[in-house]
Amino acid sequence: MWKIDTVRVFMQELPEQAGQIIPRLQPVGDKTVLQIFGYESDTYRAKMKIVGYTDHEALKAMAKDGVVHTVSGVGFHKDVLVKSFSSSRNLTVAQTIRPDLDCESPVFDVELELYYDN
Repeated sequence: MWKIDTVRVFMQELPEQAGQIIPRLQPVGDKTVLQIFGYESDTYRAKMKIVGYTDHEALKAMAKDGVVHTVSGVGFHKDVLVKSFSSSRNLTVAQTIRPDLDCESPVFDVELELYYDN
C-alpha cells in the first residue's frame, strides 16, 4: 500500500530523474569548455490514482504548503517536497478501488512532481 503522509494513493509510475549542473561556454575560436557546478537533487514524477475529493484536495494543498511530506510504499520511503500537482477526473460510474469509500466517489489520475529532500 502506498501513502503520501496519510493520503492513500495507488501508484502507477514513479520514474526518478537525476542530473548535474554543467554550463557550456563557447569561447571564440576554441573548443567548448564545460564547467561542473555540482548536482541537482533527485526528482520524481509520480503518477497515481486516488479516490475521493478529500484525498484530491489534500494532495493539491501539498503543492502549496512548503512542508516536507513522506512517500512510502513497497520498498520505498522518502521525504519529499511537492513541487507541482495536476489531476484529471476519470469518468467512472462506480469505483471499487477503495471499498471503504462510497462506490460513487470520484476517481482521479494525479501527477505530482516531487523533489527529494535529502
